[in-house]
Amino acid sequence: MSWFTIASAALQLVLALVEWGKGRQQFTSGQDAEIAKTSLAILRKTDAGKKLMERIDAMSPAERDEFSDALGAPDPGPGAKS
Repeated sequence: MSWFTIASAALQLVLALVEWGKGRQQFTSGQDAEIAKTSLAILRKTDAGKKLMERIDAMSPAERDEFSDALGAPDPGPGAKS
């Protein structure tokens, strides 16, 4: 077995591990997005949530961006529904 064959096999293993990691990350991101959508739907159904979302919907886009940046969450946008 030559050094080239060993290096090639090692690179193939590394590439396979990188692809597996990317797949896991995309799956986790999808789960987080679904959790956020479901949480927003539940929040909109509560009285306090309705009042909060009315206030958020009344904000200008710049105010919503500032608010969501402070929370570290994506901007739900005006009238966002799940």
